[in-house]
Amino acid sequence: MFEKCALCDIIYRDMKNVLIRLDEQTYEQLKLKAKGAHTSMAGLVREATTKYLAGESLRAADPILALKGKAGGKRKDAAAKHDKYIYGRQD
Repeated sequence: MFEKCALCDIIYRDMKNVLIRLDEQTYEQLKLKAKGAHTSMAGLVREATTKYLAGESLRAADPILALKGKAGGKRKDAAAKHDKYIYGRQD
């Protein structure tokens, strides 16, 4: 019989279980990646989800990013010379 892991109870106390379905190729890639990183597949999924959600919230929090593609500018060098076009600087 297995002994109950007290440390596991502390670590996983506030976590919820989620069942996901992966195609065979994705499953095998995740399995290999986890083995190479010396972690579990669940650990990689948690890490990737955390990073994804953090990136999404950063993008949502920055209103300037909502303007992307809205200007419809015709200048090819607008990124490099934005000070010139926005502020009139002639650097």
